[in-house]
Amino acid sequence: MKAFAAARATRPYLRPVVRPSCPHCNDVLFAATVSVHVHDTEIRHWWSCETCGHQFMTTASMVRRPASAFEVSLS
Repeated sequence: MKAFAAARATRPYLRPVVRPSCPHCNDVLFAATVSVHVHDTEIRHWWSCETCGHQFMTTASMVRRPASAFEVSLS
């Protein structure tokens, strides 16, 4: 069997992953039941807990950035 060297991947920006938990039983939820784009800067997620069956909604707001914020200079 060959041994593989592990190299740590580097990323320019790491965004923390925050998973919602059920407000009734505190179980961690991984995927929303339904997600809807309400507006250009707003997304609503409907969640259903597999443990206790509680259903609730969360809202994610995004900041619009100008296209120039995503341009990369290669020179």
